[in-house]
Amino acid sequence: MTDSTRRLVGDFTSLSARDYNINSIRIKPNPHLKNDTGLLYRIFALPFKYVIPIIPFILKPLARAIILPAINEHKNDKSSINLSIEERRKFKVIRNTIFTYDGAQLDAIELATLEQNKNPQEQCYVINFCGNFTMYQNTKHELCQVAEELRAVAVGFNYRGVATSSGMPNKTADLVVDGIAVVQDLLDRGVKPEHIVLKSTSIGAAIATRVAAYFHDENIKINLFNDRSFSSLANVAVGGIRTYKYESGHRETKTGKLLGYLAKPFIILLLKMLEWEMEAATAWKRIPEKNKTFIVARSSKLDRQTNEKVLDDITISHYGSLYSAIKEKLPKNHPRRVQRKANKFTYEIPPENRDEEKSAEVNYDLHHEPMTKLLSRGRQRVNAQQFFMNFARQAFSEEEKNITIANQYKKS
Repeated sequence: MTDSTRRLVGDFTSLSARDYNINSIRIKPNPHLKNDTGLLYRIFALPFKYVIPIIPFILKPLARAIILPAINEHKNDKSSINLSIEERRKFKVIRNTIFTYDGAQLDAIELATLEQNKNPQEQCYVINFCGNFTMYQNTKHELCQVAEELRAVAVGFNYRGVATSSGMPNKTADLVVDGIAVVQDLLDRGVKPEHIVLKSTSIGAAIATRVAAYFHDENIKINLFNDRSFSSLANVAVGGIRTYKYESGHRETKTGKLLGYLAKPFIILLLKMLEWEMEAATAWKRIPEKNKTFIVARSSKLDRQTNEKVLDDITISHYGSLYSAIKEKLPKNHPRRVQRKANKFTYEIPPENRDEEKSAEVNYDLHHEPMTKLLSRGRQRVNAQQFFMNFARQAFSEEEKNITIANQYKKS
């Protein structure tokens, strides 16, 4: 660097912001450019300035209707859980309203057996997160079964905008806030985190996973049961493209894979822009193993290769499933691999339908089948409902064991 260069640099850097007034600089027009350059620039910049910013406002209502159709399906539905005369002899229902921090009012109920008169601090709770087509009024049988078999309080609620819950979700975070508010309502009443299980399915499972991860980040250890959910909404869409030719949930084509690969960046961009992406897989990894479990509709590799009629989850294909994102490559006899096999479920064909199953006309989308019809591929051939019950009992009993050990330690 020459002395003159050093002097120029030194002179420039020594100037203060007041002395170096950038507004005083005037760029002279280039006489070689045509006069219509500015006009062309403004024409090309017009979409970026005015059109693109309003795309989210136009597409958000459409995205909301696709992602959570229960809003339109059950609009202004003021019904509640209607118990039969026989059920009223067993159960009691308390209907309440839960307030979120941003002003939404969620319609919720608590269903329990008549014998359950414990204090909230001693009671166990199962919060049901519905799928995108469902409201809690449609889950009476599940809530009653949970209350009776687990001797726990079954909590049902509707997301904002569904039935009589006020407000309207405009992004994924709004639904997560709803779930957080329901859990926080129990915690504020003194319920122990270990006594709370989130029972969730489909899109509700993705929301519940985000909720559970939020509380675990705060060292509040609630439990999560994830039923047939996805890793992200973008992967659900891409998985649908990859399996567009075969409605099986697992059979893909080379053309579908290529189209899915090309479309994925645009799908992610669109969902991010609309604020409707749901990253469930990343949230799942923030929850300890002992506080979570999942199930997935997944047939064996042999069945998929030898029988074209075998169907898995068609709504959420294998590519988009949570299991596909979190599975590990492990040796055949590795304990975790054996354990993961128990999380895979296939369709349990009723004896009266086994002859019909042999025909090509009978098809089952395992995403919409009840849990009682899904059979585990693990060593214990239990159905999905029993699998959940075992997980909930273990979660509740684990806390009782910890209390017993703590009391013994105090006595000693």
